[in-house]
Amino acid sequence: MKKFIFAVFLLCTSCAGIDFSCSSPSEYNKNTAQSYYDTFGTSLVSDAVHNKIRKKFGCQYRAGDKIYAYKTFWNTYYVLVRYGEAVMYIEGK
Repeated sequence: MKKFIFAVFLLCTSCAGIDFSCSSPSEYNKNTAQSYYDTFGTSLVSDAVHNKIRKKFGCQYRAGDKIYAYKTFWNTYYVLVRYGEAVMYIEGK
């Protein structure tokens, strides 16, 4: 009976499109993102860049989140911000 219930559970979750693979970012990633967000020179990205970059954040992105860019000589870091707190960052070009 337990195997049957487990099989039904798997079938229902696959049909519902539930994704259990999305995990929260590490504390290191959150702390680094917060330091980039708090750094002088970090700026809100334009709408065009926002729509392009939000896909790279995957399941961490939610409607209403803001994306900030922190530029260095070698790279640009994009910081996902929710309610004024950095959630995670990714490296961009």
